[in-house]
Amino acid sequence: MGIIIDYDLCEGPDCAGCKDACPTDVFGIEDGKIVIVNEEECTFCKMCEDFCPAEAVKIN
Repeated sequence: MGIIIDYDLCEGPDCAGCKDACPTDVFGIEDGKIVIVNEEECTFCKMCEDFCPAEAVKIN
């Protein structure tokens, strides 16, 4: 399993829906973009997918 961010679709920190929705702080912001900082903390709840309006985040 893993987390994938499609940067062609991601609206970055202006949106941050995935980061704000994540209960385990898997996402962070670095160099002006959303990044995965704690993938090992992911519980696969898929809240990030649900709150991403651009559908840029996928849990595999």
